[in-house]
Amino acid sequence: MRIQTILLVEDDEKLRNEVEIFLNNNGYQVEETNKSMIENVILYIKDNGIGIKKGEIARVFEKGFTGTNGRLANKKSTGIGLYLCKNLCNKLGIMIELNSTEQEGTHIRLIFPRNSYVCCISDM
Repeated sequence: MRIQTILLVEDDEKLRNEVEIFLNNNGYQVEETNKSMIENVILYIKDNGIGIKKGEIARVFEKGFTGTNGRLANKKSTGIGLYLCKNLCNKLGIMIELNSTEQEGTHIRLIFPRNSYVCCISDM
């Protein structure tokens, strides 16, 4: 996945400037937008790894769950990463969704509600 455009809305000008400098230095284009136009911001995370079996997707956020592919392909899997991610998202009011296809990869969506700052990453 190649990210080409980043929309950044931030009430704290110093933080916004620091994020914008970081993004510009790493090859991203930063565009400002009006906060009133944004309801939610969605961050898409995609990989092209081994994927997750269809019947195991419902369990990926359980503590200690590694799934068949995690146990076979990566013997260092602990089953703690997505569990912690889900718990942090719940505490921060961020929705997390996961879809996966075996041998194709996994797609995760983090859905941030509009609040005092919004940072949006999107494909063009």
